[in-house]
Amino acid sequence: MPVDIAVVLSALRDYDLYERVKLDAGWFSESHRHIFRAIQKAHEDAPHRIVPWKDIRILLRGTPGYGAVAEVMRTSKHVSKVMRHKQLSQFVCEQMLRDLVQDLAKDRETGQKIDYGKYIEKLEEAYKASRLSVDSSSFFDRDISDWIERVQKIPVVETPIRNLNQALKGGILAGHTTTILAKTDGGKTSLSVAFGAHALKKGLTVLHCTMETPELELGQRYWCSLLNHSWDWIQSHPKTTRKLMLGIKKAGGHLQIADFSSQEPTTVDVRMVIEQLVRRRHKVDLIIVDCGDDVRSNRRYEKRTDECRAVWIELRRMSKKYDCPVLITTQANRAGAAAESVELTHIGESWGKATTSSEVIVLDIPKDKSHGQLILAKTKRRGVYPKVPVVFNRNRCTFK
Repeated sequence: MPVDIAVVLSALRDYDLYERVKLDAGWFSESHRHIFRAIQKAHEDAPHRIVPWKDIRILLRGTPGYGAVAEVMRTSKHVSKVMRHKQLSQFVCEQMLRDLVQDLAKDRETGQKIDYGKYIEKLEEAYKASRLSVDSSSFFDRDISDWIERVQKIPVVETPIRNLNQALKGGILAGHTTTILAKTDGGKTSLSVAFGAHALKKGLTVLHCTMETPELELGQRYWCSLLNHSWDWIQSHPKTTRKLMLGIKKAGGHLQIADFSSQEPTTVDVRMVIEQLVRRRHKVDLIIVDCGDDVRSNRRYEKRTDECRAVWIELRRMSKKYDCPVLITTQANRAGAAAESVELTHIGESWGKATTSSEVIVLDIPKDKSHGQLILAKTKRRGVYPKVPVVFNRNRCTFK
């Protein structure tokens, strides 16, 4: 019978969990099944105790699980409770994955038909279990100088628009998700390209995940934005183009375009591309997801609104894990398409996109026009929400 993860991982944190994960004792090997049931019983007998280790170890005496838990406690004896809880979370997740691999190997050896859906479901539960532990620290453990040093070390990526940089106090921060909202054909992709091109000129590594625009077309926009010329001019001046690009390449920037325009990607696909860059020893400085509405969650939801919010939360986790900002573009809903100007309330499909974003930038440029404005509709770093006038050059894919 499925048991709540708050019972199984009772030592992780308080019991008001953000997510509820259902695990089954049958998912574990025999030795770890003893650990599962011992933690469950210890929690039921003493629910007021956060870490009933003594009761758990007494229940495990004479079983293979006793040595496994004793090893975890021995290695974490001289560390803080937070680290101990984190190690326990990692221990349980690793054991689940090992058991899954063993079960899969047995099915292959016996020639049985493999139910991949069952294993995918178990992997999702193991992943959620590993995410239940949280990083926390005591506020007074660090001096003010330490806090100032940590804040100053947060990576900041400048935007190509000076007034927007001033409103954002330098640019978009690592660990933040910034959502760009605009009408259909309202310049969202071009603005994201301008952000990426500006970062490349600063010598940064940019990952641009495109869900709508094919790679060749997106590459053309990057050429135009980097060189500040139209595509027709670039085609007619190949020698000058090469010389200009040599100067840009000396900055040391790197651009990786992940083309998902012909498929329906999930957040796992985006994470796999990031991991490929990391394995090539590239520190990702900016992740662009264009357009975030087409990304699906690796979990199944009945309502599209819940799925959209889950996708934005997962992208926010990536920004924190890889210590870089994530820029996401999204389209306005039907009311926004019919309105004269776009507002924050016109965000499509799910209001959760706005609530989970650190900043929301509304791009309001009339169709077939070059003059418009950027509205900083939401920010966590300033109490005012300025409107920044911009000039959009569609041929050169630049904003000023």
